[in-house]
Amino acid sequence: MLPKRVIDVDQLRVCDFNSAVATNNSYIALSHCWGSSQTYKAEKRSIEHRMKSLQWRDIPKTFQDAILTTRSLGFRYLWIDSLCIIQDDEDDWAMESSKMSHIYANAILTIAAAAAKDDTQGFLHSRDHIGTAIAFSGQNLAIKIREDIHHNRARPGPLVQRAWVFQERLLSRRILFYEEHEMVWECRMARMCECSSHLDHSTYRVKMNDMLFDEPDYSTVSLLGAYKFTQTNRADSETYRWWRGVVTPQYSRLQLTKPTDRLPALSGLAAAVQQKTQDKYLAGLWLSDLTRGLLWKPSTIARFPDAYLAPSWSWASVHGHITYRKMGPSDVSFEVIDTRIEQATVDPTGAVRCGELKLRCPVIPATLKASTPQNWYSHVMYALGAELRTVLQLDTPITHANVETLEGRKQTAVRSSEFADPAQVCKVYFALIAKESSADRVFPAGIILGHSASRIGMFERLGTWEGVWPSTCVEHLQSLMVDITII
Repeated sequence: MLPKRVIDVDQLRVCDFNSAVATNNSYIALSHCWGSSQTYKAEKRSIEHRMKSLQWRDIPKTFQDAILTTRSLGFRYLWIDSLCIIQDDEDDWAMESSKMSHIYANAILTIAAAAAKDDTQGFLHSRDHIGTAIAFSGQNLAIKIREDIHHNRARPGPLVQRAWVFQERLLSRRILFYEEHEMVWECRMARMCECSSHLDHSTYRVKMNDMLFDEPDYSTVSLLGAYKFTQTNRADSETYRWWRGVVTPQYSRLQLTKPTDRLPALSGLAAAVQQKTQDKYLAGLWLSDLTRGLLWKPSTIARFPDAYLAPSWSWASVHGHITYRKMGPSDVSFEVIDTRIEQATVDPTGAVRCGELKLRCPVIPATLKASTPQNWYSHVMYALGAELRTVLQLDTPITHANVETLEGRKQTAVRSSEFADPAQVCKVYFALIAKESSADRVFPAGIILGHSASRIGMFERLGTWEGVWPSTCVEHLQSLMVDITII
């Protein structure tokens, strides 16, 4: 699958790639920071003009440098998202952005303008000479020494902090990073820089403490890793583990200019995983991995979004860095009755308009204060014939609400931008998702739910919970089995 349009760097115009592939379908892709404002782009009113010619004096420096590099490498076609996708055409944008997994994977090379904070800065510059010449006394000789650029001076630059760039890097076959002091090469075989540093893990581009696993394949975000885990010879369980342990934690900490791009900016990578697993994609989660997938948690209490991003049961529904436990309980305690996702565009792994998850599982009524100064805190429930100590974590601040339910109006908790009066007590529900058992203890884990304020008879997620309970509680759980729909 190829992009609809590319830039012909010889004729200096945007062209329909379908007509170009007859002779040569090799193209280079550019990965770049848009910056705070982007004026040189393709729009409905300008695309016809762009397809006739691009005036060199009008082209921003980063794009000029990409064109010069493409010519120097002997290629004719260059793909730049802002010029090859009609930015104010929702259907064109959705269709082309849904091809991201193919556009970057099929590019012969991706050029990454790593040090440029916007399109005006460019990436082809004269470098500062950072070596020092040492003369030999009495001899007309000198040895020039320099610092190790990678370890002493290398900085990843603003590009790798952008969420859209995450999948651009992981989906590419090979990338050439133009950093401040040197070029860095990454492909499926190796990582190399000009100063010949050891780049096995490229730790300066990755928050290593986010990684949940110690094994090499799971301990770095790399182009090679993405390739490995989207191949059919890899077990689906390993792919899901990579998605939870590497993709979600790293991606969720990155920056988005438009918060509503939280799912679209990951769409290409999701499409690659879907093609490999043939699984149903559920707004950031996978149907076959819901037992562990539902038990995500923010590293700190997340921000409540101003606009709808995803169903409350998805990590994409909140602003914040998301993590998972290293080892989750494996004894599944729920049954999926139905799932429904309504896409917001033609992109099947992109933005969603709404979603429902209907489960059959044990649900334990409980009371919860609507305010807490801590992220994690202990809660005592008196249910199932015992005192049950449970540790909770909220996704966002919560407040109390009086909402309409199928049984009349009820007090409940809802997500909010700030905590409510600490004296308020709300009715919530602890849905059991999975558990582990020992001889005399059971270790349950699940999600906290409140009545939905927008849909009568439905629930919304508020957080997660874990417990260490007497094993005698297990026999009572079956009596609490109900069908619930979470939105």
